[in-house]
Amino acid sequence: MLWAGILFIWEFVGIDLEKAKESGGNAGAIISAIKSPQAVPWVLLILVVYFAFKLRIEWRQCNKLRRDVAEAKQDCYSAWAFAVVACLLYFGQTISRVQFADVVDLSSRSNSFSGGTYLGICTMFGACLV
Repeated sequence: MLWAGILFIWEFVGIDLEKAKESGGNAGAIISAIKSPQAVPWVLLILVVYFAFKLRIEWRQCNKLRRDVAEAKQDCYSAWAFAVVACLLYFGQTISRVQFADVVDLSSRSNSFSGGTYLGICTMFGACLV
């Protein structure tokens, strides 16, 4: 989940390592030490895929009674959903070369608010049904 979260934030916010390097400070020193900054999203993607694989293995090793608990299912499914969304965001933005946050920002606030509210309610309701 940590790596999926970092990948999601990296892609959604659109972190520019060159600008961070120019700003200096502690982050600038660390970023200037990275030899291939363009590879960072790929490394994050590989980590997400690896830990999704590990999540599946751990889930299958749990006792059947434990896997049948609703909260355990919700936890597992939400982790998978978040990882899938992070990967889809990465691939979608890489292919289209458009930042999703820029597209959302161009839409009206009322459409964004109502769409987000609807999605949030559906997600909460769906998680309760599992």
